[in-house]
Amino acid sequence: MEQVKFRAFDKENKVMYIDYNWKELYNPETNNRFSLTDFINDEDTILMQYTWLCDMDWKEIYEGDILYVNHDWTPVKEIVEYKDGWFKIRDEYLWSIIKYRLELIWNIYENPELTLE
Repeated sequence: MEQVKFRAFDKENKVMYIDYNWKELYNPETNNRFSLTDFINDEDTILMQYTWLCDMDWKEIYEGDILYVNHDWTPVKEIVEYKDGWFKIRDEYLWSIIKYRLELIWNIYENPELTLE
């Protein structure tokens, strides 16, 4: 069984908290650990779940990540979303496009300038 993992982005302080274990996140800048429950109802924090998939360089893909998806060798920039109980890119299930070459660019919270335009 795959491990459930999360990360969280603090909108006010512009800090990404990284998964430490299944119930804690940590700030890589300070190495402080925080309970996952601290982030659940916090309006200043965006919680993102790991999709259980990796890109071509084995980087973990999370909800809110921006990917280059190579359809027929033409890279298209896409955002990973959680909709209707599934991880999706547009209206395609994320697991159905893993046959294409996926490259993680970054995420929409730390790099909002990397939009789909």
